[in-house]
Amino acid sequence: MASRPAIAALAALLLATAVSAVAQTNPAPATKSGTNRPAPIRIQTQTQFVLHGAGAGTLEDQRLTQESLRRAIYETAAKECELLNSVFHGECRLVSLNASSNALDRGMGSDSATGNGGATFEVIPQSD
Repeated sequence: MASRPAIAALAALLLATAVSAVAQTNPAPATKSGTNRPAPIRIQTQTQFVLHGAGAGTLEDQRLTQESLRRAIYETAAKECELLNSVFHGECRLVSLNASSNALDRGMGSDSATGNGGATFEVIPQSD
């Protein structure tokens, strides 16, 4: 029967082999894709909006305000893709979008809501 140190060494060797195999199966990104198009440029953006309310809003008012903030984030992401197309003269696509909103009731008429968004885009430049 094998000793505990020998079993631990064998387990570490197997783990190291598995990790190096995974690293080898993920090649570095190529400069050109298989269609002879330039590799996409990845761009990340962050957006934040703040709305100040009149105070004493109902829960429904807060929900609608948060919905409006998220809509603004979505619309901003769509416009950002248009902007990226015009700047990089390419084809933009939205890869991921995170949107969050939060209503803050500070009392005495000073409520507000914030919306935060993060988007990742890929732009494929036009071939020359």
